[in-house]
Amino acid sequence: MKTRWLFFLSALFVCSLSQAQEVARISLDQLVQGQSWTWLYSEWKSPMDQWNPYYLERYTVLDRTGDFLTFEMSSSPYEENQLKAHHRFVLDFRKCEKAGRSSAARAFSVILYRKTPEGFWELVSKFHPGYIFTEKFNCMKRSANEVLSIEPFRGFGIEPKIFNINSRGLARKGSWYFLEGIENRGVAARKSFPPDLSYRFEFLE
Repeated sequence: MKTRWLFFLSALFVCSLSQAQEVARISLDQLVQGQSWTWLYSEWKSPMDQWNPYYLERYTVLDRTGDFLTFEMSSSPYEENQLKAHHRFVLDFRKCEKAGRSSAARAFSVILYRKTPEGFWELVSKFHPGYIFTEKFNCMKRSANEVLSIEPFRGFGIEPKIFNINSRGLARKGSWYFLEGIENRGVAARKSFPPDLSYRFEFLE
């Protein structure tokens, strides 16, 4: 009975989403200077049958000028919990919005920099694949019929709804994004990585 009830609720949300004709995606208004999001990476350990956290990753908006955004990526081993910046990238948000399953998706790219041991920011590529952004933020305009399922994000306060999107892009397979929330709508909530889904990341804060 419980399974039927959950299926009914999921179908109801998908129906409501279909009426809107578009899945939740992040907006430019959410990407304000100083805003940051952190994810926890974990690996499945079979003998113990549990997820072992090993890595923290944070994206921070350094600057927003018109449609152009500059992000800083920082990370840390889980036990140390001392995030250090290592890459920055610049993107045109409107180009990401226009990207989909067409050639525009493959063409969407960012300008990527890395931090040298001396502390300088060195250009890596002017055309780095855009998955470095879309893996964490759903900015593309997608129709509601691409939603595979909807479920609550367990253990996160009031358990906001998240959705799984059908995508051919490897960077987005197994990706779940927040369906609701002023700050987190369209932000990645969880992702399990192929081929064996033995490691994943989950939204932390």
